[in-house]
Amino acid sequence: MKKIGFFLLLVSLVACDKNKLPKGVIPKDQMIDVTVDMQMLESKVDMRIKGKEEQKAYFTALQNELYKKHGIDSAIYTQSFDYYMNRLADSRDIFKAVNDSIDALRDEHRDKAKEKTKPNKPIPTQKK
Repeated sequence: MKKIGFFLLLVSLVACDKNKLPKGVIPKDQMIDVTVDMQMLESKVDMRIKGKEEQKAYFTALQNELYKKHGIDSAIYTQSFDYYMNRLADSRDIFKAVNDSIDALRDEHRDKAKEKTKPNKPIPTQKK
């Protein structure tokens, strides 16, 4: 009986550790935020810079700023990316959340642009 109790305790401890992230892997919600910013950065570079070499240099410089913003470095990002991409459910969750966030940002930007280009309403005239 003691062996069964010990086995159940061991299994429960292993199950708890399963949910714990390995050292150097950022939480999923932070990975989503970093990936959204990374996608936005790629778009910014593609739109503003012509020439592959110039794009690469500009992207690398801005990417380092992005890592600082999120309190990580390229090694942590790469390790986290590899960790989540080897877990199908996690990778689906991350990319769905990233796409949803980018869609929301695009819609917000589009709405603001429409607001700016809306013609002014004519001033009503008074009837005599």
